[in-house]
Amino acid sequence: MVPTGGKEMTERGLTRRQYLVVTGLAPLLLSRCASVTEPFHPQGIRSAEGPVEINGNKAHPDDPIPPQADITTGGQGDTTLVIGDDALMIRPNSRVRIMSTKTNTQARADAIQRVQRIQQIQLLAGGVLSVLGKGQPRTFKTAQAVVAIRGTALYLEAAPQQTYLCTCYGSLTLTHAIRADIHESLTTQHHEAPRTIYDLDAAPHPSEICIPAPMLNHTDAELIALEALVGRVPPFVVAGDGPKSRY
Repeated sequence: MVPTGGKEMTERGLTRRQYLVVTGLAPLLLSRCASVTEPFHPQGIRSAEGPVEINGNKAHPDDPIPPQADITTGGQGDTTLVIGDDALMIRPNSRVRIMSTKTNTQARADAIQRVQRIQQIQLLAGGVLSVLGKGQPRTFKTAQAVVAIRGTALYLEAAPQQTYLCTCYGSLTLTHAIRADIHESLTTQHHEAPRTIYDLDAAPHPSEICIPAPMLNHTDAELIALEALVGRVPPFVVAGDGPKSRY
């Protein structure tokens, strides 16, 4: 070091005092400004009852969900899982393909959060109840329907010639998988607009390919339980609207 103006300088032009302050603070500044944290909510499989497999392997609680996950449940099997801010409940006798990716999200001013995000869900058979965080769009697909959705709650059930859909609350755009001219935007508060979407050759009438349906095979209690997994409460609870039971 070379004395300059009565002050001991480092090679970088800082006084020794400044150098010690900066180097001492550097780890703290780096940890606060560039820390990468995991999501607050526990991720992956939260429960697995009966036969449940991910990519051909038996699923267990706390198992992570890979970026491409083929999840199957047997006749007595069901599972709940969390991916990012989304929570899903998969019914027995279901086959679900989940495509997701990990992205960096600014969780707060001093931290970057590494979050897995669902991009697409393909329901090949069975049923899935989903509650989705706001923000990134997701796509749900069955043989009869393509659903573009952001933060909302959705129940889907796939049968060989038809799909049942309930927008439990929130907004989505529904398009027939074959007839793109058959489409509808739905916004609901509390299960007001379920739909049945048919194969073109299975509809009761050519004009009844996508028709209103009753609320079927899912409950508000299940929605409350799913939202709790990601730290939320359904809007119908906040609004004071009473739960609907499974019909």
